[in-house]
Amino acid sequence: MKPKTIITIVLIAFVAVSAVWLITSEMNKPAPAKTTVAQDEKPAEVSEPDTATMENATQSQGSTTDISKTESPTSEEPKVAKEEPKKEKAKVVVTFFQTTHKCASCIIIEKFTSEALNRFYTRQLADGTVQYQTINVDEPGNEHYVDEYQLVSKTLVISLYQGKKEVKWKNLMEIWNLLNNEEGFVQLVKDTIDGYLASGGLS
Repeated sequence: MKPKTIITIVLIAFVAVSAVWLITSEMNKPAPAKTTVAQDEKPAEVSEPDTATMENATQSQGSTTDISKTESPTSEEPKVAKEEPKKEKAKVVVTFFQTTHKCASCIIIEKFTSEALNRFYTRQLADGTVQYQTINVDEPGNEHYVDEYQLVSKTLVISLYQGKKEVKWKNLMEIWNLLNNEEGFVQLVKDTIDGYLASGGLS
């Protein structure tokens, strides 16, 4: 066989083998995946905002307390209790108004008055709640008592004091009708003093 013929056969065989190899390679390649969109699938619809929901949300926001505008509670300063002015002590003062000339009636008045005070008001005399004094209207500086207590004779005047202020008083001119009735005299004095003690909150 001629060399030329041999070369031709080899070339033909090479081409045939190459063709077979190319065809086989193409057949073994994986087919490319095709992306398909199903025609029956529809894009998701965007829902319209619910008007009622938006209104409720707006109202809710409107009713929300604005913290920035809320005043923070201020700490209150401790209240100091005001001290009430002290109430001055009340007292009942029994005064025997007399003159320089001491008569028999004056002695009886002093005796019966002393009896009433010592019998019923020993404790009050000791603590100053009830006090007894005599004033001579004939002495200089005491003339004003005649007008103040409407004095026409020797008498007993019982006064209620609140501190140094005289609140009320009574001229017991009735004692002149009781100079022969010691118990009646004592009871009159007692009733008057008790009434004033009750008025002054001292009973």
